[in-house]
Amino acid sequence: MGRRFVSFGIGGSRWCIPVAEVVQIVRHENVHGLPDAQAPVAGVITLHSDVIPVVDLRERLASAGAAAGAAGAAAGEKRRRILVVRHGGRPFGILVDEVRELVDLEAGPGTGTVPSLPPCAAGFAFRGDEMLPILDLARAMGGGG
Repeated sequence: MGRRFVSFGIGGSRWCIPVAEVVQIVRHENVHGLPDAQAPVAGVITLHSDVIPVVDLRERLASAGAAAGAAGAAAGEKRRRILVVRHGGRPFGILVDEVRELVDLEAGPGTGTVPSLPPCAAGFAFRGDEMLPILDLARAMGGGG
């Protein structure tokens, strides 16, 4: 049996993150913008009396299909979610286009017959012929690999 992951879509790409790193999944509503906030910060939300920064990693995670994904963003607005995760001991939210499913996948090293590893990925997770990059929070938040 593999490890449990939450799979999600962002900017026309599918990714996954270990379920152990996800604190909560909330609807994309009431994100308050911050004046002079720099990318990737999209704003903040209040969750259980805590103010949590929300980041939009679309540019860092999107594939070449991002334009097609962005075109359908208005239609999929109701599916948008915020994955609340912990990074550096602090909670923050990742704005995603949709949460796909909770799945058991086999983690792989991203070598051999698989394509090159995306800059923000820790490796790949597999289920049959399906292969998803595993989000590396440190790389994603640090801006590269």
